[in-house]
Amino acid sequence: MRKFLCSLLLSLFSWSVVGQASETDYYVRVAHFDMDSPIFALHQDRVLIDAIAFGEVSEWVRVNLETPLNLQAEGGVIVEIPMFAPTQGAYITLVIGREREIYPIGASTGGIEGARLTLINTLASEIALNVIVDDQVRAAQWESGIVTIDVASDSREITLESVESGAILLTQALALQMGQDYLIGVVEKDDQAQLVIVGSGIAGRALLRVAHFSSGSSPLDIYIDGENDHFGRIYFPEITPWQRFETGVISVMITLPDQSEALIPPIEITLTDRSYTTLFVIGTTANESLQLHTVQEDFSPLALGDVRVNVFNALPGTNLDVLTPDETGENAIVLIDGLGFPGFFGGNDGFDSFIVPEGAYNLRVLFAETQDVLFELPDTNFFNGRNYLIAAINANPPFVVTFSDLVETEALFGD
Repeated sequence: MRKFLCSLLLSLFSWSVVGQASETDYYVRVAHFDMDSPIFALHQDRVLIDAIAFGEVSEWVRVNLETPLNLQAEGGVIVEIPMFAPTQGAYITLVIGREREIYPIGASTGGIEGARLTLINTLASEIALNVIVDDQVRAAQWESGIVTIDVASDSREITLESVESGAILLTQALALQMGQDYLIGVVEKDDQAQLVIVGSGIAGRALLRVAHFSSGSSPLDIYIDGENDHFGRIYFPEITPWQRFETGVISVMITLPDQSEALIPPIEITLTDRSYTTLFVIGTTANESLQLHTVQEDFSPLALGDVRVNVFNALPGTNLDVLTPDETGENAIVLIDGLGFPGFFGGNDGFDSFIVPEGAYNLRVLFAETQDVLFELPDTNFFNGRNYLIAAINANPPFVVTFSDLVETEALFGD
């Protein structure tokens, strides 16, 4: 069975630090400077807090000293966070450097005269550098890790010089504001050193992915605003990883592989801040029913101990119920009643969700009219804080199940 990958869904938390911290609270954020890892997820006690792409820093979030943190990379791999002992009310930045090395550093919350530059060296070539600010060496023979420099605000020129050869790796002008603490990653791209300067939070972010549920259709090329470099080519029944876009209107077009003619007219989609939108490719090319169906999913925070299950019906002409037995096993609890293929049953858009306590469930998906079973998911564990997607598709087995709060996780299939 082919494996399908689904990347990280990001939570909709709007992380502003409000209220008074308890005696066991501190504040944490994550800065991502590892070019080889697309996205990291920060969890506390298995619950997703936030997710960070390369070149970003998350906003501050209040966490508890008594509850463990972990970072996850591709494949759900746990990235070890070095031991650190934050005090109550401390501000800690977890800086992700090259090869997933984590640096916990205390962050400034005020009292900076001028501006503070915190540089993180992620260069693959471990050479000693001099950090020069306006012709003055401010950090000599810097080889790895982090260096912090306080400078006067206003415009400053930063130069990185090889100690051994005297060669200039880069020179860049920075406009610095008084009282600001800048995180600057020194990264390597196309054999050239570059500075990546991150802001204090993520504004205007939107997430988009594509699910190819058009049975019998060949692979499809996905174009966003005329470019094919976001999702590339997708195969049935694949769900792409999430990709980040700026908020605003985008144009989406699908074609056959290496063809320029659109299979259906391009559609425009408005991406709003912190939204999570899935484009479902449904119907078939054979009967010219192919369509792009847009769903903006809800990934708002869940109560402790709850899970959210999203269900999509990609079976043309069908109407489905989702049931689970009650505690006695004698009666059925209806979780979703009458989920039709998009556009076939009134205003039904083919997508619905339910929230249940974490635990093991015996889910049954039936045809609504006949109550014949389409498929079952026996003894399926749903874990605290996660968001799941179950899609009914025209395949064998006739479903795809993914859990998408982790980074790059395998889909789950029935027997």
